[in-house]
Amino acid sequence: MKMMTKSGSPVPIPNLSTRFIILFLLFFFLGFFCYATIYAIIGAMVTTAQEGQQFVFPPILISLVGLYSVFPVIRDPNSTYSFWASIMPFISPIVMPARIWIDMPQIWEILLAILLNVGMIFVTTWIAAKVYRVGMLMYGKRATIPEVWRWIREH
Repeated sequence: MKMMTKSGSPVPIPNLSTRFIILFLLFFFLGFFCYATIYAIIGAMVTTAQEGQQFVFPPILISLVGLYSVFPVIRDPNSTYSFWASIMPFISPIVMPARIWIDMPQIWEILLAILLNVGMIFVTTWIAAKVYRVGMLMYGKRATIPEVWRWIREH
């Protein structure tokens, strides 16, 4: 392992493989687009930033669940919990890179996580488009969660 010196103390430099860097970037972009579509739904529901503040807690909570799911995955990367956490959309972009770094899962698990995230991106983009189409006509009226569900089902 390579060492770097900081203040006279040796600090190990991690050896990052090309495969890990590619998978990390792939999951980074999947996570970016997953959360971007959630925020697009929120943006389509509201007309001002102040109205949008009431809806940002759920995506933040989901990302915190992903962050805190990394700790059990680090302890046991081959457990049942690690498997399910690493394929769940919105959580897997955070958990799967940690799992890959600790102990490389089987390739089908990585492909399943990618497929589920891509599917979720398409679904949430479709929902955002429906909400945006109706939300633009509702200018000046505050959207509620039950009202948004009605928009998605009816239009």
